[in-house]
Amino acid sequence: MTRPSYSPRQTWLSDMTERCLDPGFVRAVQAGTHEALEALVTRLHPGVIEFPLLSAEYREALLREIHAFEHWCRHRGVGPVRPNSMNNQGVVLAELGLEGAMDELLYTWLSPLTKWAFPEHAGSSVDHQHSFVVEYAENGDTDLGFHVDDSEVTLNACLGLSFDGAEVYFRGVRCDAHREDPANDAEVWQWNPAAGRAILHAGAHRHGVHALRSGRRVNLIVWARSSRHRRAHRAPHEGPTTWCPRCEAA
Repeated sequence: MTRPSYSPRQTWLSDMTERCLDPGFVRAVQAGTHEALEALVTRLHPGVIEFPLLSAEYREALLREIHAFEHWCRHRGVGPVRPNSMNNQGVVLAELGLEGAMDELLYTWLSPLTKWAFPEHAGSSVDHQHSFVVEYAENGDTDLGFHVDDSEVTLNACLGLSFDGAEVYFRGVRCDAHREDPANDAEVWQWNPAAGRAILHAGAHRHGVHALRSGRRVNLIVWARSSRHRRAHRAPHEGPTTWCPRCEAA
């Protein structure tokens, strides 16, 4: 039987217009200069940049749309496609009819940042994406194990809501051959998500999510991928590389 398709109830979400984005982010990306992008971002830790991304109106509307989609799924007796093998909650944005909006987010708005900040991770050639929303809640997923992403560059944008815990911890960038190597003290760091803030990091940057202590956290994740890079490599984080510190030390 053919799976029924969902159409967004809030049709304006189907286009990633300036209405969806933080005005300061829009101005910086449209300017496109090194100075404008540098003024936009905060360099929280080596290999991680933070910036304002989504407008409050968009964040609230996307949360409402996700709620409507989950109700639609229950009414039709179908389950949402889960984002990946590690998350038991959350939804894939393509299932909500938002694939085109996520393409526009990548092509128009994020690629200037990935090109500027992550050239060594194929940030200048990202051309497709896998976008999804993850949720951490007391009656669902409460943490996420240590892993790397199936992406060249990853966006993690906090939509809300009210929560304590569920910090994103980082343990350094590694190629596949050195993924299990221990982190040094300088690589151990965590990001405390806040609604409206987003980070970019390399997909090869090892990370996980600490346990949620209370409340509910929902984040938009975009795995930005490069067809050119993947044609040239058997795996996204294949070594030896110029960016893995273990490869450099060998």
